[in-house]
Amino acid sequence: MMFEIEVVLRRYSSTFNLLFPPWADDDFAVSLRNTLNPEMLSELRGQLLLNLKALAAAADVPPERTVVWLVGSKNEAEALRWEREKGIERPDFFRLSEQFWDQTAGLLRGLGYTVVDSRPEITRCNLALACDDNIAASTDQNGAGQFAA
Repeated sequence: MMFEIEVVLRRYSSTFNLLFPPWADDDFAVSLRNTLNPEMLSELRGQLLLNLKALAAAADVPPERTVVWLVGSKNEAEALRWEREKGIERPDFFRLSEQFWDQTAGLLRGLGYTVVDSRPEITRCNLALACDDNIAASTDQNGAGQFAA
C-alpha cells in the first residue's frame, strides 16, 4: 500500500518530491574506472546502439530526428590538467573512455544521428577555470598577480 501511495505522490506532488527526494539506485551506474579495457569497448557500443534502437522504436523517432549530446567530464579534464601541469599520467580509463566516445560519435553520425560533441569545449573550459583558480591563488594581498612565464 505504501509503495502505491509513494508512486502516486511522486507522479502528482512536487511538494512530496521536494520534501522526500528519491534515492539514487545503487545499480543505476556502474563505475568502470578500474575495469574498463579495450576488449569491452565493442560490447559497450553494441549495448548503447541496442538502447538507442529500442528508444527509437518506443518513441517512434528515427535516428535522423535524434540528437545525441556528448558532454565532457570534470574528472577527465582534471586528470588531463594533472598530466599537463604535473606530469602525472592519466589512468588508462580516461584514454579508453575518450577512444570509445570518439569512435561511437563517428558510428552514430554514420547511422544518421546528429551528434553534438561538446567534450573538447567543456574540457577547455574546465582547464581554463583551473587556470583561473591558479591565478587567483597566486595573487598577493595587494591584488598583484605572481605570474610565471
